[in-house]
Amino acid sequence: TQYLPVATNWVFGDVLVLRDDAGETLHMCVYVAEDVVFTKNGLDPIEPWRLMTLDNVLAIYQTPAKHLRLASFRRKDP
Repeated sequence: TQYLPVATNWVFGDVLVLRDDAGETLHMCVYVAEDVVFTKNGLDPIEPWRLMTLDNVLAIYQTPAKHLRLASFRRKDP
């Protein structure tokens, strides 16, 4: 309820969500700039948060059997 969908022209702080064809959320990350996102991959608590390119994040979660859909959201009151 505190976010609105945005299609393009992401800005710092937008939340990017990777979903599969069934609509299940597989991963979320935060847009920083120039296709760089702030992300934490994996469930291990010692896995660090890191800056990665969006393409590298997609490569981790994309499989031949899964088609990913990218949705993006921006806070209503930044």
